[in-house]
Amino acid sequence: MSVRQILWGDDSESDAVIYSLYSDICSRRRSKQELETILKHFHVVGSQMDAIFSLQAQIPKTILSKKFILIWLMTPTLNTI
Repeated sequence: MSVRQILWGDDSESDAVIYSLYSDICSRRRSKQELETILKHFHVVGSQMDAIFSLQAQIPKTILSKKFILIWLMTPTLNTI
């Protein structure tokens, strides 16, 4: 069984990075070793990593159909702050 998802976000946080990582985890696009390296980079600790891999094993392979990130035209930039 395969599940399709659509994710919505805004540009005020790290949505694009998180959605890409979430997609890689759910689709099993990266090896466990690759994911461990990435998760360590984001300061994910052992028990959290164990939970992520445990949950990954329980879900069907998921394909993220679309990722929408809303970009506000009025978002302050470093030059306007």
